Parts: sequence; C-alpha cells; structure tokens
Amino acid sequence: MKGSAFFLLTVGIYCGDTIFMCEFFNRMKTWRGTSSRELGEHLGEYLPVAIGLLRFGRSIRNAILEWGSMLSFFELCRGVPHDRRRLAARGLWVPHGQDEGPLRCTNFTSFSLSLEGAAVILDLYEGDDLACVVPLVLLVPQKLLLEQGLVTHPFYPETESEPGSGDEEQEVVLPPFAQFYTVEGCTALSLQDLSSADVTRRAAAAWSVAESVAYEHLRHVVACAEKLRSIGNRGCSRGHRPVYPELGVPCCGDAPEQRSLHCAACGIMSCLQCDEQRWAASREKSFVDPKVWLKFARFTLISQIVSSWGDGRDWGTALAPTCGKG
Repeated sequence: MKGSAFFLLTVGIYCGDTIFMCEFFNRMKTWRGTSSRELGEHLGEYLPVAIGLLRFGRSIRNAILEWGSMLSFFELCRGVPHDRRRLAARGLWVPHGQDEGPLRCTNFTSFSLSLEGAAVILDLYEGDDLACVVPLVLLVPQKLLLEQGLVTHPFYPETESEPGSGDEEQEVVLPPFAQFYTVEGCTALSLQDLSSADVTRRAAAAWSVAESVAYEHLRHVVACAEKLRSIGNRGCSRGHRPVYPELGVPCCGDAPEQRSLHCAACGIMSCLQCDEQRWAASREKSFVDPKVWLKFARFTLISQIVSSWGDGRDWGTALAPTCGKG
C-alpha cells in the first residue's frame, strides 16, 4: 500500500500542473554535471521522485507490453483509431544557430504522436525563453518511439480548466538521458525540404522502410503543416474523444475554410463553412500563429533513440554514453 501511494504521488507530480512538478523538471533540465553523485546532490529531495517515476514507468510499460502493443493501448484508452501514417513529433524553441536542438536530454522527454500535438506544445511554451526564437520539430517513426516510450494519456486528469489535454498532446514520454541520433544530412530542414527525393531516400534507409513508406510519412507531415497554416489547430469531438482531422478536397469551394475535413472516428467529411461547430479550435494560448512559425520552422529526422527505464539506482550507466549523429 505504501509503494502504491508513492507511485500515485510521483505520477501526480508528473501529470499535475503544480509547483512540485515545475521545480522537479527545472532541476532535471538545469543539471550540467558529469557524475551520478553530482546528479543526486543536484536533485536533492527530488531524487526519490525521479527514481519513483522511473520505476513506475518501467512497471507500467512492462504491464502494457505483456497485454499488447503501446499503440493499441493508446487507441484503447481513447476509444478512437490513431492514424499510423503519422510521424511522432517533439516541438521545442531553440536559439539561433542551434537548429539541431539538444540531442541528449537530462529530463524526461516528451513527444507527441502527431504534428498537431507538437504544435500545441510549441504554442504553450512560446516566449518562455526570449533567447529561444526558432521553432524546431524532431520527427521520428511512431514504432521507433513506442519501442522505448510510455503513453501518458490515461494519467492526465480531466479538469474543467483543461479538458482533453491528453487528447490534444497525445504524449509519449521517454526516460531521462535519452539520446537521439539523427538521419545523416537531415537536420534543420525546412518544410519544403521534407518533400525532396534526397530526404526521402535518406529517411527510408535510416528507418529501414521502403522509399514509398518514407515518402508517405513525410508527405503527411507536409499535409498537416498545410492544414495548420490554413485553418489553425482544430479537431472533431462529436460523440468521441477529440480527433485531428485530415485536410482534403474542396467541399464548399477552394478557399482553406471551404476544403473538406475528414474525421476518422465518425467518418464525417465537411468544412468550416458548412459545419463550423463540429471543427472546434484547439485550446492553445494562440500567442503564436502556426501560419507564422511554420514559415521558419526547422525539422530534424531522428534515426535512433537510446534510453533506459532503469530504476535510477545506477545513474552512472545513463551518464556514460555520448550522443552522436547516425
């Protein structure tokens, strides 16, 4: 019972928007040492929380994988199908000249299972650090991410102030000290670069998939970006959990608000002009317009993730490797 209570406490700190969560993550993100002893001293009273989260994540992951796949678990929690063509995405703001972003993270690292979810995070943290002005999106195949990540959707509390946050973010979390290896020649790409034959060929080789599959993944990112630029971040939630729609062929005309939106959950296809109430806007801060930041966003393709859900007693194992580019 005592162990269960501690698990609930650590999950509450992670998923709850509290001063404890902010302080814990701040300590994880600001650590710059080189030894496990220094890390323990830096975390102080939050060291047991970090160890508790690692143990909890490992236990939950093992239980889910004994039942089935992580993606099937995500779909079961939401009760709606997930588009498996999507690349998982991590959105973050970085300073000029650091477009590749941090490829080794000391903190728990979050990805979204959709570009739209990453856009929500970019909007949420825009302006937090005035030195970080370049929007960077890390892209990785869902399968590669879910082999090591943990879906957090069932642990997000439903509140009146933040309803459906788990559905919007579609978060998958990795343990601390995750390292990301990039696809050769595919860092700090523009949105237009994602459509190039060279990028498709490199991505296919790094992800061990056919070029047609890599092309479909990257084309879907470009299509999602086009939707975000034209109508913003919207979703359908008529009788089901919120779902990000596909932008399709003209419905009531050729203008962006007249192009069809397709919901995979209820099969409806309509547009903003003829069915505005269905396609609700995301609840993001809207400090930054996707039409603006997507023009200068940079994209980096990830080929490999190295991480471990160890119990945290031997932090030295996590601190030893160095990150490189694949």
